[in-house]
Amino acid sequence: MKKITLLLGIFLIASCSKSKEEKMLYEYQKAKATSINFNINDLDFNIKSLDKLNDVKAKDSMAFFKNKLIEYYKTTDKEKETVSFEYVINQLDTLINSYQKLILLRAKGGRSYLNYEDKENRNKFIKEKVYVESWKEQYDKYSKNPEVILSSKYKANYTILNPVMNNAKQTFEKFFFTNSSQTKFVEEENIK
Repeated sequence: MKKITLLLGIFLIASCSKSKEEKMLYEYQKAKATSINFNINDLDFNIKSLDKLNDVKAKDSMAFFKNKLIEYYKTTDKEKETVSFEYVINQLDTLINSYQKLILLRAKGGRSYLNYEDKENRNKFIKEKVYVESWKEQYDKYSKNPEVILSSKYKANYTILNPVMNNAKQTFEKFFFTNSSQTKFVEEENIK
């Protein structure tokens, strides 16, 4: 009988302790509360549910950056599969160089006062090229190992007592994302 009681006690203690993910969410919210000068224990933070939805892999990020490129370049459905970062960067280079030549021609002709708008356009395309190059860099980095897990996505439902609202109990439902080593939550997103 003593063994059964001991086993039952151990089971109850183990079942009452927080899971690794719940501890991660608690630490995330604790840091957030501390940053605005509140103590998490005073907020009566209570996790109602915390469910892992999926892993975010490198190939998901590759798709994200490819979609950014397609959205930026405004391709047709036929072009979506064939448009590449290199192609878009080359097109931007062509535009930048064309504006630069026009600016220099006007300067040589004594009509530099006409260059204001062209300089703005050239600079706009230079800025856009920097963005596209950074997307390409990330895409290439992720393409080396597309199955690596970058993060895990969780859906959490929790309550707090809001001291700003006379300790009214508020319920939140949000997405949370872990770091790549699955040791802490690093980002949250409101559920729309």
